Amino acid sequence: QSIETYTEDILNGADPVLKDNLVPVTIANNGDVTKANLKEKWYSYEEKIWANAVILKDKSIDYADGTTIPESNIESYFVWIPRYKYKIFDMGAYEGLTTIENKSQIIDLFEAGFKQGVAAGAKALHKKITVQTQYIGNFTSTDKAKSIAQSMYADKADVIYQAAGNAGNGVFQEAKDYNQTRPVKDKVWVIGVDVDQSSLGNYTAKGGQKSNFTLTSVLKGLNVATKSIANDAYKGKFPGGKHLVYSLKGNGVSITKGNLDAKAWTAIQKARTQIINGKIKVATSPSK
Repeated sequence: QSIETYTEDILNGADPVLKDNLVPVTIANNGDVTKANLKEKWYSYEEKIWANAVILKDKSIDYADGTTIPESNIESYFVWIPRYKYKIFDMGAYEGLTTIENKSQIIDLFEAGFKQGVAAGAKALHKKITVQTQYIGNFTSTDKAKSIAQSMYADKADVIYQAAGNAGNGVFQEAKDYNQTRPVKDKVWVIGVDVDQSSLGNYTAKGGQKSNFTLTSVLKGLNVATKSIANDAYKGKFPGGKHLVYSLKGNGVSITKGNLDAKAWTAIQKARTQIINGKIKVATSPSK
């Protein structure tokens, strides 16, 4: 059943489109987040009041219009950028929430850089590390992701880096099921993506010991991109038509320390600086 929603003439038909799991909200000056009524005026680009939306941690809660949404139940924030296309290195759980161009290129860049990093680490440690790559084909099939993870762990994989959006939850579930049958010292690991997924790695090992198997999480700085574009728009310098890149410099992408030891964390920070300074060139296409 369709409802008549609020629109704004200045947007010329480019009004907000809410995809699955996006909840429209207004944000007060004091930071309070309130569920918006789509039939009423909840944004005004003419008055520099942006259309905001959030994704909830607990999606089973259906907030009534006008209800304050607690920060503790907000996973991610979004702002609607009308008539504008941009690329983010790995869309993960948010694929389809904005316009993406050259998705295959994004995937190639992602895989190439990951494999390059593993190869460099293996060389430094004088170890042979094999990378297995499998694609699910969408961002929702948790069962398929769990099945792939099961086969990888059975094939002696130590770490799985999942970049599969919501489907990646299947990888965490398989790692949890697997690790619960083993001592802590024999655990397998998962690398989180998009947001800090450390909480998904909590489990109880064989013998009753509490532990965590999220090695680290690769963070996508949507907050950085959103703030940058919103500030430019506020100053009357909205970057329409431009291709913006948010990278390590400025925390467009970053990682958490998670369960990385001090030596590994120091090496990562050194590599980060070398990438920013151009001393390390990140691969942009898979090696043949």
